[in-house]
Amino acid sequence: MVKTVIKQADFSLMAVREDLLEADDIEARSRSLQDACNVRSLASRAIEARPGSMFIRDGTGYEYLGEIRPRDGLVYGLLLAADRLTVIQEDGATVYNNRSVPWTDLNGIWVQTFRQKTFIGHPSAGIIVLELTDGVWSLARITFDATPGDATAQPYWQFQPGVSITPSARTGNITVTSSAPVFDVTDALQVFRYGEQEFRITSVTSNTSVQATVLNTLPPSFRITVANAETFKIGQAVEGEQTKYQGVVQAISGNDLFVATVKFYDGPDNGENLSNPVGSSTVSSKVSIAPLPSTVWDEPLMSTKNGWARSGSAVGGRLILCDFPKVPDLIALSSVRSVTDFVTGSDEDDAILRQVGDDVPRFLHAINAGDLILLSDRGSYYVPTRGNGVISPSTFRAILFDKRASSLVRPTLVDAGVAFIDHTKRTVLYANLMGNVNLRWQVRDMTVFHPQVIDNPVALCGPGANFRTTEKYLLVVNGSGTMAAVSWRNDLDQETVGFVPWVTEGSYKIANPIFDQYLYLVDRDVDGTTQRFLERFDETLWVDSAVSGDATLTAPHLVGETVSLMRNDGYGGQAVLPVDGAWPGEAPDGDWQIGLFFDAFISPWVSRIQESSRRGMVQPRVIRLGVAVQKTGPFSVVLNGTRRQVGGYSFGDVLSNPPTLRTKIYRFPILGNRDYPDMKIERDTPGPFRVLALYQEVTG
Repeated sequence: MVKTVIKQADFSLMAVREDLLEADDIEARSRSLQDACNVRSLASRAIEARPGSMFIRDGTGYEYLGEIRPRDGLVYGLLLAADRLTVIQEDGATVYNNRSVPWTDLNGIWVQTFRQKTFIGHPSAGIIVLELTDGVWSLARITFDATPGDATAQPYWQFQPGVSITPSARTGNITVTSSAPVFDVTDALQVFRYGEQEFRITSVTSNTSVQATVLNTLPPSFRITVANAETFKIGQAVEGEQTKYQGVVQAISGNDLFVATVKFYDGPDNGENLSNPVGSSTVSSKVSIAPLPSTVWDEPLMSTKNGWARSGSAVGGRLILCDFPKVPDLIALSSVRSVTDFVTGSDEDDAILRQVGDDVPRFLHAINAGDLILLSDRGSYYVPTRGNGVISPSTFRAILFDKRASSLVRPTLVDAGVAFIDHTKRTVLYANLMGNVNLRWQVRDMTVFHPQVIDNPVALCGPGANFRTTEKYLLVVNGSGTMAAVSWRNDLDQETVGFVPWVTEGSYKIANPIFDQYLYLVDRDVDGTTQRFLERFDETLWVDSAVSGDATLTAPHLVGETVSLMRNDGYGGQAVLPVDGAWPGEAPDGDWQIGLFFDAFISPWVSRIQESSRRGMVQPRVIRLGVAVQKTGPFSVVLNGTRRQVGGYSFGDVLSNPPTLRTKIYRFPILGNRDYPDMKIERDTPGPFRVLALYQEVTG
C-alpha cells in the first residue's frame, strides 16, 4: 500500500469540463478544478472570491453601455436605451440626456469614438453623431463633408450596373429616367450621381422616373466620329491619348460613337487617338448632343432604401464601415483628411471602398489590432498595417488567415489580439500574431477545456488599457444571465487560460470597460419586480449591488430584499430592508457595506498516485483533504455531503469584533466515498476568501 500527499497550488485553468475526471495523466487536469463559481485566478496562481459590486444608478431601459473620451483627461460613460441617450460621470450622475433619438430599438447598434465625435450606427436609423463642442453636447445625423467642387463626400455605390439612366438636361431642374426600375419613394431628397456629377431627387414619379435638381453640371455626351469603329463596342470605356478624355460608349452607328463623358468635358481633340481596351482609332470630328443613357451612375451607399452599415470601427485616423445589407463583402474607409469624407481616389489619403474576400463573405466586424482584423461569416482576414501603420488605396489588401466564422457578438481587444465568438456561439476564439521573425496571424480556440461555461454569449468585455487592478479578465456575458471570467498568465491559448462562471442574484445583461473599471447592466428581482441597475465590480466590496461608506446605512434600491452587512472586513449579519431602505439594526462604527450575498466555492479533482506500480489495477482512495487559506474569514468544507464550518471565533477572541482573518492549513478526514469523493470548499458569508493550495492524502 502506497500513501502520499499530493499538493495542488496551481489553479490557473480554473473550472474545466467534467469528462476530465480520469484524465489525471494530462497537465490540464493538474492545474484545474472540477467545479468552481464566483472565484478568480490570481497572478500567483492562487484563488480568491471575485470582487463584489457597487450600485451606481438605476438602469431602467438601458441596453448598451460604453465609454467616450472627448478629449484628454475627460471620460464619460454612454448609456443607450430604445428611447434615449444618456451621458454620465463616473459616479453615475447625468451630464447629458436626449430623449429625441432616431432609433426605436437597439438591435444591431454600434458605437465608435473619435475624440469629440462619437458615431452611433443603427441598421435602420442610420449613423448619428454625438458631439461635445465648447462644453455643449449635440446629437445629429451624420453630415458628410463638401468637396472643393461643392460635391457631397458621402460614399456612393453602383447597385445595378446593367441599368442606365438618362437626364433630360445637364443643368437646372431635370427629369431622370431609368431603363429598369431603380427608384423608390424613399429616394426623395437623396443625392445621386450621373458620370460622377451630382443631382438631388426632388420627387419620385415612378420606379423609373424622378424629378431632380442638378447640383454639379452633368457631363456632356458626344457623337464622336472615328476613322474606323470596328474595335469599339457598346459599354466599352474609351480614353483620349492626349487629352485623357474618358467616356463610355452607349451606341454605335457606322463610324459614329455615341459616348457619355466621364472626365474632361471638352471631349477629345480632332486628330487624337481614341483608344479602347483592344484597339484605337483617330478622331475626325465630335458633336455635343443631349445627355445619353449611361450606366455610369451611382447612388448613396447608405440610405433608407439600401440600409446602413451595421458595424463600425477605426484605424489610422479613418472611420471604417462594414456589414452593408446589399454589399456584404464591402469595406468602406473614410479618407485620412476627415472621418466624414468618403471621396475615393488613388492618393494616399483618399477614401477606400473595396469588395474583398473569397466567396462573398459578410464582413461583420472590423477591429484595429495593430493590423486591421476583419471578421466575417466565412473566415478571418487581416489588412497589413503593422509595418508602417498606414492604410492607403495602394496598400489595402485583405488576407485570409482562418476559415472559422464569427458571430454577431462584438469582438474585443485583449492584449495584442482579438477575442471573438464563433458563429455557433459555443466557442470563444482568439486571433493573435505568432512567430518570432515571420509573424503571422492565427486563431485559437480558448474553450477546448471549458465548453460548459459558455452559454449563448451576448457580449464580450475586455480589460481597458489602463485598468486599476493588477489582475485583468475577459468577461463573457452569457444569454442565460451568467458571466464567464477568463484569466491568463502569459498569453491567451488553451494551455494557460482559465474560465470560471460568475453568477449573481439576477441576470447580467452587458458589460464594458468604462472609467478603467468593469461596469455592467444587471436585472435583479427586487421586492417582486424586475429592475435593471448599473453597477461596477469593486475590489473593496464583498457583496453585490452594494452601497458603502461611513454615514447612514441605506440602500433604497434593495427595499424588501435580504441584504448582508459587512463592517471592517467582517460579517455583520443579514436583514430585510424596510420601505425606507435603511439598515434595521444598529449602525456599526467605521467603514461598512450592505448588499446582496453571493456564494463562492471551488471543488477539486480527485488526486491520483502517478508512480504506483499498482496503478490501473487498484483504485486509489483519498483519505484526507488539506486546505491552505490566507487572510480568510469563516468558510465551510463539504465532504461527501457532510459540512464542517471553520475559521470562526477562537478562544480569546473579542466577540464584538469580526472573527480574525486566518492564514493556516486546515485538515479534514474524508469518510464514505473515497474513490470519487465529493469535495467542496465554500464561503458561507461575505468576506475575504483566498485558497493558496490544496493537499490530498491518497492511498493506492
